[in-house]
Amino acid sequence: MTRVLPRRRFLVQLFLILAVLGLVARCVPEKRVDLGDKATPLNWQDEDTYLYAQGGVIHAVNTSNRTTRLGTEQVPEWGEEVPRFDLEPADPGEFFEQDGYNYMMIAGEKVRVSRYGAWPRTGINQGFPRTEGIPFKTYSHLGKIGLIVFAGPEPKLINLPLQFPENTTAPFVVWDQHAGMFFALQTDCQYPKEDGACLRTGWWLDRDLSVVQTLALPKDDLLSVRGKLSCFSCGCGCFTQEDVYAVDGRVFFHVAGFPIPSFRRGLYELEVANDGSTRWRQVISGRIEPPLAFSPSGCRVSFYQVSFWGNSLEEEKLCSVGN
Repeated sequence: MTRVLPRRRFLVQLFLILAVLGLVARCVPEKRVDLGDKATPLNWQDEDTYLYAQGGVIHAVNTSNRTTRLGTEQVPEWGEEVPRFDLEPADPGEFFEQDGYNYMMIAGEKVRVSRYGAWPRTGINQGFPRTEGIPFKTYSHLGKIGLIVFAGPEPKLINLPLQFPENTTAPFVVWDQHAGMFFALQTDCQYPKEDGACLRTGWWLDRDLSVVQTLALPKDDLLSVRGKLSCFSCGCGCFTQEDVYAVDGRVFFHVAGFPIPSFRRGLYELEVANDGSTRWRQVISGRIEPPLAFSPSGCRVSFYQVSFWGNSLEEEKLCSVGN
């Protein structure tokens, strides 16, 4: 018995020390990023060269020989242009407001319409740049949601089938300039579960907005935070951010912002199995600041890494050998 008690006492003391260290770690402020010194990736000109901005000056980096030179901002020639659609009605008076919502008459029915809004899962208190989407107006009607295109005398509704009918939040659309396709996903969980599950649907659409694939996104919410006291103010959603990148037929989610632990932040790929099931695969871990830039092949990404040991502009390979 005399041998057991000291061991128990040691374990209790160790637990208390670890608990205090964990509490202190949650209270230590994050390293601030000087926006004047931050290197912001812009775009890749080819598979070896990308542009970044720092201190108001644009630089070009050649990754094959690690040389840097002054550059000029330019749109890369390799990207597929976004198809043009009529996203506004000929007569803005077609919209009318009722009970705090916007509606319009389509095929003799009153349909609720939402105007394009900025990506909502963004840390407004962090000053991060937001994901830019295609400004489609969206609709919600009789349990269905989708996009609206104003072509011809009657608006055209692009129905997006739901994997989780209880979530009817509006879709948000980004363009995959590598594959020449659209990727759409729901903007929010609507009713997140107590276990942090987030039930959302995503869709791949071709250039003509025909649905190619419907996906149930993984139920694990990448922005879920258990320690709500760390968020203060207006809640965790004001500090955490999720950005979406559609890259050559693959989808990446960038997770940033305190109080998400550093090891959970970074870049995740939405992996899709042969049976259509999905899961998150973390491909980069740590504090990387938005925005990110992807190479023409989609196999390389450049980003700004923040660390207490020093900040740096980095690149990472995303494809395995043979891809």
